[in-house]
Amino acid sequence: MKDLKTIKISGISLPLYTFFIVILASVIALGKLPLNMVGITLLLVVLGHLLYYIGEKLPIVNSYLGDGSVFTLIGATLLSFGHVIPKNVIGAVGKFMGGQFGFLDFYIAALICGSILGMNRKLLIKASTKFIPVTLITMVIGFFCSRWHGDVAWQRFCALSHVRFNANDGRRYGRRDHTTVSNLCLWSSTW
Repeated sequence: MKDLKTIKISGISLPLYTFFIVILASVIALGKLPLNMVGITLLLVVLGHLLYYIGEKLPIVNSYLGDGSVFTLIGATLLSFGHVIPKNVIGAVGKFMGGQFGFLDFYIAALICGSILGMNRKLLIKASTKFIPVTLITMVIGFFCSRWHGDVAWQRFCALSHVRFNANDGRRYGRRDHTTVSNLCLWSSTW
């Protein structure tokens, strides 16, 4: 029993963490898990830390498959497809992470902002002076290249639709007589 108390999962002793898992499993089995931010966060934190710990201890996973982070994804997928966790809970987690609530977007933005704000100020200024000009040049080149590719693709589309225009009065002639395509091609030729 003394050895079990020395095992810690995210800083919590194994007997206490086992108590959390038992409570969570019984609440899910009874269908009483609140499907709001509190209940879903509890589920994600408790199961995520447990799966991460298991992934760190499995010999093949921790040396070849990327440690506990990958096993967290694999374990959650197995719990979902094995119907260990009910579908209504899976649906609520999906809505919480990316659907109505969008917690994943918030988490990624907070992670990036926290990483940037946690950097040394001098290092950040030094990196920005090298990074910002390259970024701006790349955006300008990308803008003009995409514009050029769009024009080329549109001209090919008009050519392949066999729509031709009389340059003098704008009337169309050719094998196809699609009004919409003709009007669009005529409109694009005035750019």
